[in-house]
Amino acid sequence: MKSEVVAHNPKPKRDTSKASAASAIVHAQKRADRERGRQQDRTLLPEISVLIDHARQNYSSKRPDNSTPSDFGRIEMLIIQGKYILRAIAYRKGSIQALEQWDIEDDAELPFEKQIYNHLFIDAACHDIVETAQALHLTPELAAFEVKVLEAAVPWMEQNPDNIEWLDEIKTELVARQRGEDTYHPVRRPVGRPPKAVKNSERPQSFVRDRYV
Repeated sequence: MKSEVVAHNPKPKRDTSKASAASAIVHAQKRADRERGRQQDRTLLPEISVLIDHARQNYSSKRPDNSTPSDFGRIEMLIIQGKYILRAIAYRKGSIQALEQWDIEDDAELPFEKQIYNHLFIDAACHDIVETAQALHLTPELAAFEVKVLEAAVPWMEQNPDNIEWLDEIKTELVARQRGEDTYHPVRRPVGRPPKAVKNSERPQSFVRDRYV
């Protein structure tokens, strides 16, 4: 009796060409983002150092009281926030506007270049910058830096509209500064009898959301 030979059809090979091509595109995009960010860093980081020295020479470091930052402290924060905004956009970091803190904790532990997200609410940071620019006289150098930051941030916010606040106010500030206007207008304290003190138990509790991660 002849033995029967059963032919086994070989398992078809998986076509990985499309997956490989998609992976190559992703890696190429990451390299391009990293190189663009590094190219900006070559001029931005020295500029930040110069601006901080400039602010130290032009703004007081004296604090009015323990709960109020000095003028230099506020300007320094403006510069630092501006630096982070520009770097996050140049490196194409992902928006966290609609995410929760625990969604991105692991990412925050990575070196900056390897992080996927920007770890900053850009709208809130821009709003802080605008408030500082309107509360203190900016030197021409700092006004130019504010314009540079907002010119990068406004298109980013328009392209990432989820959970964006204060955009109209930020755009109004940008347009005014682009025209060369000084938007400085300090808040005037009311003149006259101070308001009646309110007990803590009677004071309404405002909702406060920490916009920074």
